[in-house]
Amino acid sequence: MKRCFFIVHNFRHACAVLTSAKENGFFPVLITAPQVVVCLGAAAAAAMIDEAARKTANNAFDVVFDAANNVGAAMALLRRKDTTVFIETNGDILKKLDAFASETNSKVLKCLPAAALDMAQHFHLESACRDFAAKTEG
Repeated sequence: MKRCFFIVHNFRHACAVLTSAKENGFFPVLITAPQVVVCLGAAAAAAMIDEAARKTANNAFDVVFDAANNVGAAMALLRRKDTTVFIETNGDILKKLDAFASETNSKVLKCLPAAALDMAQHFHLESACRDFAAKTEG
């Protein structure tokens, strides 16, 4: 199944991506926009994604939480099991976060995929997802 990457800014975006994926047969990777984790907090950002999955009855997806440069938010997210976090930070902190992540079967990413659809740029969300997935190779 084709993997497609989407930057989600809110609950509505997450639901639209998951609904479109279910209807159009692609595997979505939700990437939270940096302000989601920073403004809502780690627990609320994770709960938002969990609730979108519950509402759409779609559990076939991956999520990357973008913690921007907030080490505390990254640590809070990594306490969840099987979580992927992106953080903009230096080598020493990355090494410590990697070590912590390995204890919870989680991952710390050093970069994000270049080809991701930013949901904030679209009004018709589900059709934007469908069209992006159709153009994505893989």
